[in-house]
Amino acid sequence: MCGRRLAVWLISMVVASTIGATPVVAQPATGIADPFAYCAAVGTIDVPDRRYTGPNPPEPVARAVLYPGLPSSEAHWRCMNGQVLGCVDGASVSCDMRVSPDSSPNQGMIEFCHDNPDSDFIPLAFVGHDNAHSWRCNRGAPTIFGDPILHPDARGFAAEMWRRIAPP
Repeated sequence: MCGRRLAVWLISMVVASTIGATPVVAQPATGIADPFAYCAAVGTIDVPDRRYTGPNPPEPVARAVLYPGLPSSEAHWRCMNGQVLGCVDGASVSCDMRVSPDSSPNQGMIEFCHDNPDSDFIPLAFVGHDNAHSWRCNRGAPTIFGDPILHPDARGFAAEMWRRIAPP
C-alpha cells in the first residue's frame, strides 16, 4: 500500500474501532457510472463516494423508492454486501439515521411523564426519532410497550426504511 492509502486505511480502522463499528474497506473502483457495478466493486459503503460517476440518485433507485411528485433529492442509496439499497426519507425518520436500541428513558421522556403521568404514548419529540421503541407513561414513569418499531440493519440504519434494488 502506498503511504496515503495506508494512512487512510489506518485512520478508518481507528475511527471504526473507537465508535464500535465494523470497519469497511472498499475495494479499488474508479469511474463507475452503473450503481450495480459500483456496489459489486466496493462491497459496503454508507454513502457512495467520488468513485461513482453516474447520476445521483441512480435512475433505478429513484424509480424504485420515489412516489410521484417527490423530488429525486429525497431518494438515497448505499451499498451493502455488494447490493444496491434504496431509501426515501419518511415523515419522522430519515434514511441516514442510525437506530438506537437503547431501552433507557431519556430526560425528555422523564419530564413528559412527570407532566403526563398516564399518557398512552410519548411523542417522538421527547423520545427521539432514532429510538427503536414505542414509549408510554405508566404512573409517571416512561415504559416501553409493544415490539420495537425500528430494527437496525448490520450497519445500524433502520432496516424498515431500506430495500434492495434489483438490477434492471
